[in-house]
Amino acid sequence: MLANRHIVAALLIAPLLAVVAWFAVDLWVGEQAQPPRQGDAYPLIASSGCRYAGGRCVLKNGNLEIELRVTESTELEATSSHDLEQVLVAWASDSQSFSEPSMMRSVDGRRRWRISVSDATSNIGLRLLATAQTATYYIEVENGLDLSNAKR
Repeated sequence: MLANRHIVAALLIAPLLAVVAWFAVDLWVGEQAQPPRQGDAYPLIASSGCRYAGGRCVLKNGNLEIELRVTESTELEATSSHDLEQVLVAWASDSQSFSEPSMMRSVDGRRRWRISVSDATSNIGLRLLATAQTATYYIEVENGLDLSNAKR
């Protein structure tokens, strides 16, 4: 059977054609990402690494990515993949109620934002609101966010 060159060629080409067809159909009929509309609010999704002590938490929605971490000088730093107009943050530690929202300050340009945190950085609740290109991105984590073990 493997002596027939047509069968060997078909065994090699068929899987490649199947993979190409899979991606071509997705491009043809798949849902295309839409740009954010002015004034709309979009939720951010916390990555699974936010629950573990690692000092880093990544929040995503589409191609917007915001990385949260605590610096060695006990400041909460938000680094964004896109320019942000403003970032508001409120947190609660150890089952306390959330603090009043505080405006983060821009460090360099509009992609890095900081605010000093005096509370514990493990098992905290977080509310974050970021405005980018007149669209609002938000997340609320009740408990379990862990930003301890900050590494620079």
